[in-house]
Amino acid sequence: HAAEKISHLLGDVGRPEALSIKQAAATVSGKYTPQNILPQWEEFFSRRIEAEKMSKLNIKGN
Repeated sequence: HAAEKISHLLGDVGRPEALSIKQAAATVSGKYTPQNILPQWEEFFSRRIEAEKMSKLNIKGN
């Protein structure tokens, strides 16, 4: 299921708001097929995770 895949991605990040995002994902997965929505979610989360990694590196570098 899309929600399970998204929660697995969130588990890697370990965010406190994971529950609310997981709830939103469950709602989304009820409205859209996983084939339509998963690539968008994966792109969103991968970009967000990369942006956070870069911001942490920048903070350490300064």
